[in-house]
Amino acid sequence: MTLYGVAVATARNPDDEPVAPLIATPAWAVSALGHLTDLVVVLDDSLTLLWANGYTKRLLGYRDEDEDRLIGTSIAEFVHPDDLLRAGEVVGMMVEDQLVVPVTPALYRLRQADGAWTPVELNGVVVPASDGLGALIVIVGRYSGDRHLQDHILEMLTSGASTDDVVELIPGFGHWRHPYEVYAIWYRNARGEWTMAGTELAAELAAVAVSGNPWQMAVEHNEEVVAEADDLPPAVRALAEQHMLGACWAIPVPDPLHDEHAAVIAWSRAGMGIATPVHRYALETMARSLELVLQWRRQRTGLEDAARCDSLTGVANRGRVFEVLGELRREAAADGTKMRVGLLYVDLDGFKDVNDLHGHTAGDAVLTEVARRISTTLRPGDMLGRLGGDEFAVVCRDVPDDSALPSIAQRIIEAVSPPMRVGRAEIAVGASIGVAMAVAAELRPDELIDRADNALYSAKAAGRGRWHAAPAAT
Repeated sequence: MTLYGVAVATARNPDDEPVAPLIATPAWAVSALGHLTDLVVVLDDSLTLLWANGYTKRLLGYRDEDEDRLIGTSIAEFVHPDDLLRAGEVVGMMVEDQLVVPVTPALYRLRQADGAWTPVELNGVVVPASDGLGALIVIVGRYSGDRHLQDHILEMLTSGASTDDVVELIPGFGHWRHPYEVYAIWYRNARGEWTMAGTELAAELAAVAVSGNPWQMAVEHNEEVVAEADDLPPAVRALAEQHMLGACWAIPVPDPLHDEHAAVIAWSRAGMGIATPVHRYALETMARSLELVLQWRRQRTGLEDAARCDSLTGVANRGRVFEVLGELRREAAADGTKMRVGLLYVDLDGFKDVNDLHGHTAGDAVLTEVARRISTTLRPGDMLGRLGGDEFAVVCRDVPDDSALPSIAQRIIEAVSPPMRVGRAEIAVGASIGVAMAVAAELRPDELIDRADNALYSAKAAGRGRWHAAPAAT
């Protein structure tokens, strides 16, 4: 039909009856709306869908030939039930011109053709009735991929999820915009190992030669690197060509937990090159999100370390000692090994006199120095913890034979006994030690500590400044 001299489309319902003409709009405007990568729909005042642009169909998972499944349908068929009341209230106030503030974008969940829900930020405007046409409602919207991902990331962080699992989500900021390209993150994971987060293809790329890789260069030089396919190291180029990838762009991101930066990465498809303005927004969004997540990891690591650390001496606290013993038991049970674990229960001789004669500040200095001295006697992998007061525990894993623990105990006694200078005073304390051992897969932390504690009392009863081994567990 023609309205105001402009040819316009006529919407039809499923029975092929005309519903209402699309508002008279210049052909160039209709064409522009049709090509936008945003949702654009026109409704009548009964909220029936009259027209939808091509992107709306793609966003909701419909093919062009499925248009009849959309046109003539109530918008209520597409809005999530929990969002429908709010949508109806807003549209009603718009139609009746009762809104006292401008309509601003709000998030709604829309049903896709397969029944899934997708988050879309929607805004709208009412075109008043005129020339025989009822009021029309024009709705514009944009898939809220960033917000959806941000909400998911925040939910995972606040629920205590692994930071590594959260980082795996971040390439999604690029994927939803450019689904046919490859986005990834190069960073140190929770174990401190370099790894590539992203698709399986990203992991394949990370496994080939590191020297000269764009992401490695970005990390080492702390600068953006854009490498065309011909500039890639041969092994990387061969794999990229195999998967029809072309140029690679890497941007460094600070990692407060490590000296080296991390990097966010984009790969274009072969022959397309990197469109810097187009890819930059996705990469910068990834970079901002990654930086926040890595900062969160550093803060959480600091809190976890503080929760496991004795604030005075800096060694493990009582809770951490029990935690490590439990970890060793689970590790040995899972591996089926016969690893033996030893525990040395160390108590200082004469420490009460230090506090009584020199004060608690001097006593704290002595405890700190004793912790330092004991640490120098231990084997790699052994752990020192403070149980409380002047009592320490040494957890020894992989005890090779019955002589290993007495040897460590004797070294501790000899390391602790020399006098130490605290302010103007010269202070000497001694150490008595109870020794106990158990097969890791069978140990009970509280029982092992009790056995070592009982052995300690025997050492003190025998004259102090010595060690005593508990009998084997029965």
